[in-house]
Amino acid sequence: MLNFQWNDFFVRDYVVDKEMQEHLWERYQEQLSEGKFSRASVTGKRRYSEVRFCDHAPIKHRMDGPLFDLSCELKDLAVELCDNLPEDLWFAQYEFVKYEGNGQTFKPHRDDDVMSIGHNRILTSVTMVERTDDMVGGHLHIWPTNIYEEMPNVQKYVIDLEPWETVIFPACFYHEASPVLEGRRTILISWAQNGA
Repeated sequence: MLNFQWNDFFVRDYVVDKEMQEHLWERYQEQLSEGKFSRASVTGKRRYSEVRFCDHAPIKHRMDGPLFDLSCELKDLAVELCDNLPEDLWFAQYEFVKYEGNGQTFKPHRDDDVMSIGHNRILTSVTMVERTDDMVGGHLHIWPTNIYEEMPNVQKYVIDLEPWETVIFPACFYHEASPVLEGRRTILISWAQNGA
């Protein structure tokens, strides 16, 4: 049974160094040029909904040595959020997610339940890879609750990430990517899993 005492609702910092930025930018450009981006499905199934309207490109992180270093940096930042994280916690399941300025969005959702039973996701990590100068909208909203349906008016936090800034929060918290009305927003997302 997972039982965490969160020190805060989220932590944010710049953990992606210049070398990693270059590596991720190359990977992102490769995914674009090879046509790897596709309409994001819901919970890994090939069904689409109005809840998630964006494009994504998963990264095979086990084949990418530099992502090991990034996972270490993310884990170090995650300790600020929770002191008693499992020793075998690891950030995995990397993917780029791209939101275009035609209203693309990901409405309020959570990445796992409180017990992390659904997908073995304990923490969610979001790193801003690109936000065009003309971007309008595209903010990350986080509600520090796992019962959004019963508490829709609970205070939300509006996170406006700068390029290469990272935020980490519990995967059971409700969150959304508000609609991008103009420009483009591209993030790198990863989840911390127990025993990954």
